[in-house]
Amino acid sequence: MRNIKYACRELWKNPLTFVLLVVQSIIIYVLVVCMISAVHSRFRIYDEISGLVAENGVSVRFFGLNEPNGAAVMDADTAKKCLKGVRKVSGCYDVAFETVTKGKNVSIKTTAYDTDLWKCHTPVMDAGRWFQEKDEKTTQIEAVIAQRDGRNGTYHVGDVLTVSEEDQKMDRCEEHPIQVKIIGIVKDGAQLLGTNDDNMDMTDVRRCFWNYSGEYHQLPYMFLIHKDIYNYKMKYAQGLPLMMSGLTFISWDQPSDGKFAEKIDKYFAKNGQITSYIKHDQLRKESYAYILEQVKNMLPIIIALMFLAVLTIVSCTSILVRQSLYKYSVFYLNGLTWKECMRLQKTSIFILETWSLVVAWAALAVLLFCGQLREMVVIFTLWEFAGCLLILGVFWLFGDITIRQEIGKKSEKDVLTESGITG
Repeated sequence: MRNIKYACRELWKNPLTFVLLVVQSIIIYVLVVCMISAVHSRFRIYDEISGLVAENGVSVRFFGLNEPNGAAVMDADTAKKCLKGVRKVSGCYDVAFETVTKGKNVSIKTTAYDTDLWKCHTPVMDAGRWFQEKDEKTTQIEAVIAQRDGRNGTYHVGDVLTVSEEDQKMDRCEEHPIQVKIIGIVKDGAQLLGTNDDNMDMTDVRRCFWNYSGEYHQLPYMFLIHKDIYNYKMKYAQGLPLMMSGLTFISWDQPSDGKFAEKIDKYFAKNGQITSYIKHDQLRKESYAYILEQVKNMLPIIIALMFLAVLTIVSCTSILVRQSLYKYSVFYLNGLTWKECMRLQKTSIFILETWSLVVAWAALAVLLFCGQLREMVVIFTLWEFAGCLLILGVFWLFGDITIRQEIGKKSEKDVLTESGITG
């Protein structure tokens, strides 16, 4: 405790050098967090769908898929029977309905997710929450909505909407009411999984996601769980009309020689309206390249920052030590060993860098809370924290080397003589 007290006192006695080191350290910590976040965000997005594309298969975007008899495919099990030989199908569904809002019939763009899809990605919420496992066990149809103005828009968490099929009059709701409860509002600009063709020309993980913008998309989007609608139909023998449509992941155990993929292609060509199609092995390859591209872009910047940081810490530490040599000689005469003098200076550097790290993280957290970093990707996870700890360790290591060079190469007698304390 005594060392910490003296170390803090020594820092404040050199205000100019202290401020220079703190400002430089804060800037570097902030930049490190932002750069690691940029790389981490790409990896995290891919990691969310990695389980869906880990095997042989295809990622397909289409508008409607039919059975051989012409009936619309309305669930994954039916799709598996149609696509004979596939192991798993997970996709999205178009749900057509109308609701009454402010006395008018309103159509809302609505998508239902299979279990694997709603579980793999949780968008940023403005109010309420995203789906949970317990929601699949209810008989009530629950929904999350994306709309202009977010939580301040037309619909709110807790609202219960009475709906009917788009081709039926709303009067039908009085006889057979179907109700949807809103449990969450998606934040404007949030990233959503596979319900829009905005990025279908991409060949990497970006093709699976899109960003909702109330200003650009105008109409609200509603998201449901496929099992909710299925459970409702089983209990009440009625429900909302479904059609498999949008992003769908299809996997199989067949050899990757292309023959089975050709068979699937032929079925889609005859019974579906495909808008985009990519094999999983290509999607994986392109996604890895997309992630590594960010690493390559950031690496020169990180190296340059490290060089600048080391240069600054060495220079400033050297100045601090030289300014404090006289004080250390006084400490030595009052019973402090020479090693304890060096430890005192190391403690000062460690306190300075730790304090800078805390300030940097606090500043980023406040800016995020105030919405000032909307155009930047900033994530607080162990990866970002580990990066900052690495920088702190580098600062402390080179500070330690500098201190040893400045203090360790002089004996106590030399310092006392140079200071004029002894002859």
